[in-house]
Amino acid sequence: MYDEYSKLKGGTLSRVDYLWFELTSSPNVSGLLIAVFIIFVLSLFPKILFGWPHGGKKLTLFVIVMLITFSSMLYVLWNDYRGIHETEGIVTSRWTGAEEQIKWEQIESVTITPYMKKRQKGKYRYDLSFTWNFLFVETNGSRTEFEKMGLSEYHLYEARAVKDKIVKENIPLLVVEMDDKTRKYYETDLDIHKLNRKKFDEFFLQ
Repeated sequence: MYDEYSKLKGGTLSRVDYLWFELTSSPNVSGLLIAVFIIFVLSLFPKILFGWPHGGKKLTLFVIVMLITFSSMLYVLWNDYRGIHETEGIVTSRWTGAEEQIKWEQIESVTITPYMKKRQKGKYRYDLSFTWNFLFVETNGSRTEFEKMGLSEYHLYEARAVKDKIVKENIPLLVVEMDDKTRKYYETDLDIHKLNRKKFDEFFLQ
């Protein structure tokens, strides 16, 4: 259900000349939506496993309430997103109706930084993942960050489109050199996922 919603929202809204598109305006909104979805699934699971009567009226009512809550959030958050637009720059649309825009001419410089980031794999277990971000610095000093975790052809497609646009707008761009540890994880990820090393090296190393 959530995956289908994400595909529909991303496919519908990202078509409108977005070089980079994120389904929510902030990680906090995304985290809240995912948390509600997990609670809904966990509450529904006993009824799937043991039959709908299991848990009595209280559990049934809780499942219905969570379904209504989750469905309402999906509806309200349809217009909650942010992205990097071909002509409009950085666009943020919040579920409250507020909209923010940072035009390309307001951006003074951009830095691309590859690094390692901890990713939670379990209650007490963390794993390191290759991550990179775009840091946009405005002429007034304000900063906006877009982050990607892991390597994939689609992530590279989005990132290259943004990088090409930055160059086209004559905005100073710096790609930070990887340290040895990050470089090792980068090369390992490329090998594991059997990705085209040349294309990724052109983005990160040139």
